[in-house]
Amino acid sequence: MSEYQYHEFLAIDRPFSAEAREVFLSLSSRAEVTSRSAAFVYHWGDFRGDAWKLVEQHADFHFQLAWYCVRLHMRLPAGAIAADLLAQYEEDEYCGISAQRAGDGFVIRFSTGEEHWFNGWLEGEGMAESLAPLREEMLNGDHRFLYLGWLYGVQWSLGMGADGSEEPGDDDCGDADLCDDAGVSSDDAAILDSCEPPAPAGLGRLSPAQEYFVKLVGIDRGLLAAAAEASQPAREVREAELVGLAHRLPEEERMSYLVDLARNDATVQVRLRRRLLEAWQAEHGTAFEAPSRRRTVRELLAKAEAQRRAEDERRRKRVEEDRARKAALRRKEIIALAPETPRLWAKVRELIERKLPAAYDEAMPVLADLRDIAAYKVEEQAFARRVEEVATTYRNRPAFISRLKKAGLLPQDWRAS
Repeated sequence: MSEYQYHEFLAIDRPFSAEAREVFLSLSSRAEVTSRSAAFVYHWGDFRGDAWKLVEQHADFHFQLAWYCVRLHMRLPAGAIAADLLAQYEEDEYCGISAQRAGDGFVIRFSTGEEHWFNGWLEGEGMAESLAPLREEMLNGDHRFLYLGWLYGVQWSLGMGADGSEEPGDDDCGDADLCDDAGVSSDDAAILDSCEPPAPAGLGRLSPAQEYFVKLVGIDRGLLAAAAEASQPAREVREAELVGLAHRLPEEERMSYLVDLARNDATVQVRLRRRLLEAWQAEHGTAFEAPSRRRTVRELLAKAEAQRRAEDERRRKRVEEDRARKAALRRKEIIALAPETPRLWAKVRELIERKLPAAYDEAMPVLADLRDIAAYKVEEQAFARRVEEVATTYRNRPAFISRLKKAGLLPQDWRAS
């Protein structure tokens, strides 16, 4: 199969072992493997590895880009996220967020739908590093990536494009029609009536990695803005606060973390940070997930459509105001130029007499000024006759006549009598 594919595996928590590097090298003679990354580029053929297993056994993060899809895999150790919370964001095994047990932890996968619509050509080099912070955010209790993945899964399942429109060649209805039951399939109706998962704090202001992800996979901004309305503002937990909370942990609990650290337990950092974040949430009476009522997909789409229409109306008003402002400035300019009419006509003739294309180009805006002056004085017919006289005088200069027609100063079918 001939297609572009890019795969990159990252070792984040610790370097690849010798065994891991051998495994990656065995998958392709052209693999670029270092102690921290393994990259594969294909223009012909297909990747022979199983990304699920490679992340479960050797890597912390995987990124795939092909002409038809984007996929991410990230391994989270035990204690990084509760299984029941993770399950609420899972949309479909093949699109959106899905998860699989990996020892005591999970491998979380995100995938766009097959035949994903990309605007323009992309190449995968460098993208993994831009997306890898998503895993670190997850380890710190930030679940916005999960919600964004769920949102994409809903969007794709309903056949929506990145701007809320239909995907090219999709016969399904767009989001405005989806709010109405007429013509909606039973599958779409089930999606529309389903409720959103917990809305994490900070959806209204995403991290750089989350913004990169949204742009890459094409999540509808209107749908995201609607989702963000139920999201609490994110508050960054200061390191000094975590230090204070650590001092207040029971002595026995602190010692257990130290012993696990001495045993080189890879999960100790995640478990300790999560414990401190939970203590911080309890102390401040807040949580990373908003406790508000869960909205249905139908409600989110309706809100997104209302916001889109409101934005269109604001844009229309801005265009009208800008047009009115420019018209007022132009009117002042024309009023000031009106007494210069004889000089401007003389300048037009002087430019024509140069017999140069550049001079003809320079004459066009002067003639446009004369046209607008005539409109201001309500002398349009006199101006049209004057232009025709000039055209007749210089009818043997086709380059000049062509410019007059292109500028709309002379009818396209005009011929010298």
